Amino acid sequence: MKNGTLALTCLLLSLFLAACSPGAPADATTAAASATPAKGQSAVKDEASAQNILNVAIGSKDHSTLVAGVQAAGLEDVLVNAGPLTVFAP
Repeated sequence: MKNGTLALTCLLLSLFLAACSPGAPADATTAAASATPAKGQSAVKDEASAQNILNVAIGSKDHSTLVAGVQAAGLEDVLVNAGPLTVFAP
């Protein structure tokens, strides 16, 4: 019984140490690809499309705090993309 417990403990300890070891270093192509985030649909300019959340907020004088926060955080591209979005604005 003691040998079984000792073997199980050693196995679990070795798995834990293997999981904590550093992985292989990322190559330069992976780092370069993740350094430039995709802009999604914000790169497509179409004047005939419906208004998006950012354009509506920019056009509204009541949402100047929201627009300033979005621009400060660099989230313009997120709010331009299509999708059902809900915004709770100050």
